[in-house]
Amino acid sequence: MITLSKTQLDELKRRCWSYSQLSRFKQCPYSYWRRYVKGDKYPSPNTSLGLALHDYAEKLANHDRVDPMHCFRAAGVYPRQKPEFDRGVDSLNAFVPAQVHPYRRLTEHKQYYYVGPFEFIIICDVILFIKDKVWVWDYKASSSADYADSHQFQFSIYQHFLETSYPDKNIKTQLYFPIPNKSVPLQHKPFTADELGAMVENVLGCQDFKPTPHKWCRTCEYQKRGCPFHEKKSL
Repeated sequence: MITLSKTQLDELKRRCWSYSQLSRFKQCPYSYWRRYVKGDKYPSPNTSLGLALHDYAEKLANHDRVDPMHCFRAAGVYPRQKPEFDRGVDSLNAFVPAQVHPYRRLTEHKQYYYVGPFEFIIICDVILFIKDKVWVWDYKASSSADYADSHQFQFSIYQHFLETSYPDKNIKTQLYFPIPNKSVPLQHKPFTADELGAMVENVLGCQDFKPTPHKWCRTCEYQKRGCPFHEKKSL
């Protein structure tokens, strides 16, 4: 059983929370404990590919001239993922200028806000202000858009913040998958402030950060680095 020391618990209470943290805890408390409490951080193929494509999209939207391979090498993308990266770059070259350049854009829109006593950080890839609407875009490096619904939680947090910041605007959320070159609009009811606060309380009140098998296990950086579930499974 993994439990938190008083020092670790106090540190968590002061933490700035994000979608990534709460999503990882929801998927697998053990993975959350390894990354955000113990501090074990390892690169994964999917993470490196995503960082490279995000970096390129960011520079493209800012009119920066950049060699895509610079982003590829800087992120440490695995050589076998070069074809996927190239497909993503081709899609972004066509998509980003058409969507972003005509409108006011906030690059890496990073804001902090409080939900009860807990501080949250919000980082959106692209925010477009078009008349009475605010469009929030997020790039996903996955090669399949089939799991779009799993990102509802992320956009619910974005929408909660944006509705507070721009109460006179209609908030629209959309995912963009560069590799299959597919856009997916999301329709959902945002979490309330009480529901977001309850999610943080679930982390703080966790008594056993046990490994929990889920569909993302095959891409988890801890699968072959001491995860009790996979060690037991391999016996």
